[in-house]
Amino acid sequence: MAAKPVPENCSLVIPRLFCRDLAAEIEFLKAVFGADDPNRRPGPDGRIIHALLTIRGQMLMLEAEYPTL
Repeated sequence: MAAKPVPENCSLVIPRLFCRDLAAEIEFLKAVFGADDPNRRPGPDGRIIHALLTIRGQMLMLEAEYPTL
């Protein structure tokens, strides 16, 4: 059985955005575009550091900004 080049339920291209306030960005995308956020990952301090959203079946990856790194 050959592997599929793009897995089921996965976008061909996934944009990745870095955000200063990831929680606020997620709420904005949900309110404005009707985004779903099935996958959030918290960091050691409890803030969200990674999220994978879907908007009309297309994926969008969000990452927290770390200005100290």
